[in-house]
Amino acid sequence: MCHNKRNQFSFFGIYFADRFFAAVVSIIVTEKPLESIMPRIASNKHKPEGIYLDKETILEYFEREYRSLLKLAVMMVKDVDAAQDVLHNVAVVLLKKQYELEDVENYPAFLAVCIRRAALNYFRKNARYDVQDPDVLAEICVHPESYACYDYVEWVVSLEKCLTSFSPEMRKAFVEHYLDNMPIEIISERLGITANALSLRFMRMRETLAGDSPRMLRHLNIIALL
Repeated sequence: MCHNKRNQFSFFGIYFADRFFAAVVSIIVTEKPLESIMPRIASNKHKPEGIYLDKETILEYFEREYRSLLKLAVMMVKDVDAAQDVLHNVAVVLLKKQYELEDVENYPAFLAVCIRRAALNYFRKNARYDVQDPDVLAEICVHPESYACYDYVEWVVSLEKCLTSFSPEMRKAFVEHYLDNMPIEIISERLGITANALSLRFMRMRETLAGDSPRMLRHLNIIALL
């Protein structure tokens, strides 16, 4: 009974700590002058000749929703300055590949995946955590506002739908490698196969994507740049 109560108090302590942190983040992000943290984004007047879009571009969405995206990044890396660096890295890739992303249908979902991957690479570069640890991977996706986690999961589900001819285990491994940037050696050891064999299976999965959903493969390749 005492043990259960302790767990209950622990749960509520973590929950309210997360909510408090989210509130603090909101204040910091709201009060931070936008001009000082917003990367320079190319405007539509720089589009190559012949390209005209009626809908909002992903760069325009990124600029409009920068504060909420920054809040998401802060909740992942727990540091405002680091979160700005994470978003800067995402913005650089978006800017470089903006015309290959004109057919992204769900901007929030795609950007949630990009920010999560950039956050994971921030941790790797700074040796902050063992980002192969499943608990750490899960924590980075945690956000007090459910929509953020839902956006990420939605994009993963759309990717897995293109790979239904492969086993759930292989789909999970594919996501771990191409979205979480987990090394092939670590995944192959867990699966009990050689890294070479796993690379060949991934190649077949990419070929399937190229045939059935070239757009998804193109977007996946852009995510891999982060």
